[in-house]
Amino acid sequence: MAWIEAHQKLDNHPKVLDLMNYMTWDLDTTIGKLFRFWWWCVDYAEDGDLRKHNDARIASAVGLNGCYGKEFVENMVKSGWIDRNPYFRVHDWWDYIGKFLQIKYKQNPDKWRHVQNCYLNGSMNVIHNTTKPTIPNQHNQTKQDLNVLIQQNEVLLSQFDSIKRERIEMYLKMIALKNKSKTISPGRINTLLLELVNSRSRCNNDAIFMQGVEASIDRDACCIGYINAVIKNKKTEKPR
Repeated sequence: MAWIEAHQKLDNHPKVLDLMNYMTWDLDTTIGKLFRFWWWCVDYAEDGDLRKHNDARIASAVGLNGCYGKEFVENMVKSGWIDRNPYFRVHDWWDYIGKFLQIKYKQNPDKWRHVQNCYLNGSMNVIHNTTKPTIPNQHNQTKQDLNVLIQQNEVLLSQFDSIKRERIEMYLKMIALKNKSKTISPGRINTLLLELVNSRSRCNNDAIFMQGVEASIDRDACCIGYINAVIKNKKTEKPR
């Protein structure tokens, strides 16, 4: 089942109030329309790209008559919920859908990384380019891939607050210390962070998830299998 994160701060957010005033709706209607828009995008614009949809269709998706399409879309743009540049897309879509896509495409990470890269790098023109691509210089391509991985890792780390991030970085450091080189590559870090993000999402309890991380650090058993075992035990143990 698809889901969208709902943040308490959305209530009375300036952008929500702007859309409410532009459309002359009440607050409940405005928030409801936004979530209908996002739910529809999960099914029909999973990558956040709205160029394949017209204004009338987008308006109909939230329960408005298609004749109000231009007004609705323009007000969504004006209030900051839809971007016109670098292309017609859902604003900050990766922030809303990222965790869901990482879980949905866990076995095919290229799909969610594609969406993440579009929002990090600001362009999805490659999708619509039908000309035969030139073969990139291998050294430059490797450097570009490395930079993308480093950016992805920073995005994944940013999902943890400062205290949790410090412990996650310690977890990564302890794994690195087991290697002869005392380092781990950005690609390996990316895999480890994805394991942690997915484990945290499945656990759905930050306190228990961090207990698993702490236990793996304390016992020098830094691996996702150990963390998941601790989480399982904590969730199934009977209260005293």
